[in-house]
Amino acid sequence: MLKQFSQSLYPTGRSVSQVNYTSRYTTLTNTKKYICLSVEDIEASVRAFIRQHGMTTDMLFGEFDGEVLKLSVLTCHKDKRSALFFGMFNSQPIVDTNTMIVTSLPTPQVTGTNTQRISYINYVIDNLC
Repeated sequence: MLKQFSQSLYPTGRSVSQVNYTSRYTTLTNTKKYICLSVEDIEASVRAFIRQHGMTTDMLFGEFDGEVLKLSVLTCHKDKRSALFFGMFNSQPIVDTNTMIVTSLPTPQVTGTNTQRISYINYVIDNLC
């Protein structure tokens, strides 16, 4: 699985591991960047990332930005709305795993009461859904 994930990153520039995958919408957490110049570098980086976070490859997302490989842990959500809420509340992008589109979300409100912050997030989500 690790080798297949690493090899799929090289030609496409973006990959999500599909083992036991249950959700279309996910959020990205614990993003770490690695310089990768070859498939061997990719495999070593993925292996190190998995070891650091104590996880399996069914929770991985990888994306290239030039020579920089960004690896992230995926958090599954039951629907788009819950993924948007979690992502915005935690300042994390979401991924539609069918289209591989990464969506950055607006910055959450940092002032006001918790009720006001949640109301603002719900307002933004209503406009995105």
